[in-house]
Amino acid sequence: GARAAAAAAAAAVAGAASAALSRAPPGRCEDLWVELPSTPKRNVGQFPVRGNSEIWFVQVIHRHGHRTPFLSVPDLAEIGSPAWDATFGQCRVMPDLVERSDSASSGSGANLTGDSASQPSAEAGKAFATCPIGGLTRLGEEQLVQLGTYLRTQYVEGKSGGALLRPTGPLQDELKVVSTRTKRTVLSAQSLLRGLFPEAPASEVESAVEVHPWTHSVLIPNHGRCDRLRQLFFEEKRKWEATLLPTSTQRQIDRMGVTPKPTIIAAGDPARSLRGLGLQLPPGISEDFYKDLNHAGHELVDVTLGRSIEELRRLSMGPLLAEMQHELRAAAGEQSTLRISVRSPPRHARRRAECGDEGHRCDSAARDVG
Repeated sequence: GARAAAAAAAAAVAGAASAALSRAPPGRCEDLWVELPSTPKRNVGQFPVRGNSEIWFVQVIHRHGHRTPFLSVPDLAEIGSPAWDATFGQCRVMPDLVERSDSASSGSGANLTGDSASQPSAEAGKAFATCPIGGLTRLGEEQLVQLGTYLRTQYVEGKSGGALLRPTGPLQDELKVVSTRTKRTVLSAQSLLRGLFPEAPASEVESAVEVHPWTHSVLIPNHGRCDRLRQLFFEEKRKWEATLLPTSTQRQIDRMGVTPKPTIIAAGDPARSLRGLGLQLPPGISEDFYKDLNHAGHELVDVTLGRSIEELRRLSMGPLLAEMQHELRAAAGEQSTLRISVRSPPRHARRRAECGDEGHRCDSAARDVG
């Protein structure tokens, strides 16, 4: 009864498609222009949970764990130096990523049983070396292991009202884990799985994460596939960058001594990495300067994702929302055996904001800084 009611509610939400914009804009954008549900704003309390209800399906979207900075500033340890290692520790060495197409993926949890005949070597996944720029630190791994442990408590051991997966590992197609093609997001997803299924062999955890090509991923706004999306993104970026920071803060960025001059988001990157470790801000970066950069960076992310422009918002995140809605409807209608769906994206808007104003370079640049 509870599942039938959930199915009806999901169908009602999905059926109320947005009518504000009915046709896809020109410029190779047709595959991004999907029908989106018109979801009314409600508090959780407005959806009463009946006494016989049970958890049936869970979606998880998480950001990667703590990472090293992308930007080197004069007051920060040199990348690869002993001081750099002393600050950030060493990072796990990952093999080259193998992409998996949508057609090749059939649910990623089938082998997390601990029964694999081929066990990993003693050194597999255990080698550490100097962290690269943007590398997931050991703290970052531990943060995601803790998240996986929490999910195990809630949805495997059943604390939240439903044991969705077996403690020894999911059955075929019950668990799906997808990541963008960035080593820190893949390693974050693998770390989450280590917490979710601590008995699973390392080799099975590594192979359980689906890595989709950038050109087919819905976890990022895909500027390379849509001229109109790229145009709207850079229009908003140029419009807001000049107004988000006071002149005094802009001058402080100039005085950081970084060439070329960093973007608003990049300028605050080293400080965020240090703060993530509980360390002090670099010399020359005051608390007010740090707060100004953080506020402006969040604002820039919001506006370039379409906070005030529905067309930009829909082209940026519409495919992801549509995919999530499809999963919800299938689960609520008992048309799918999927019980937990995990997505491990980068801070996609940040990566796109880092790209240069030549929009055609955004896709290739994103591979380096994502």
